[in-house]
Amino acid sequence: MTEEKKNRLTTEEEEEQLKNKEGQRPENEVKEDVPPDSPPEQANKEEAERKDDVQKQKDEKEPLDNEEDD
Repeated sequence: MTEEKKNRLTTEEEEEQLKNKEGQRPENEVKEDVPPDSPPEQANKEEAERKDDVQKQKDEKEPLDNEEDD
């Protein structure tokens, strides 16, 4: 039994401290700045705007068939 305690990577006291720290954040932890999810109506509005923009771009394109060859 004594031999097992010598071979342990951490002491029982250190394990207890680690258990206590699990619920706490380190002071130097870097938090990511993640924006909140958009509400569904906002996402739908953005999708509709994208579709309109794509359609406008398609309408503005001139087909290559109209060009005259020299």
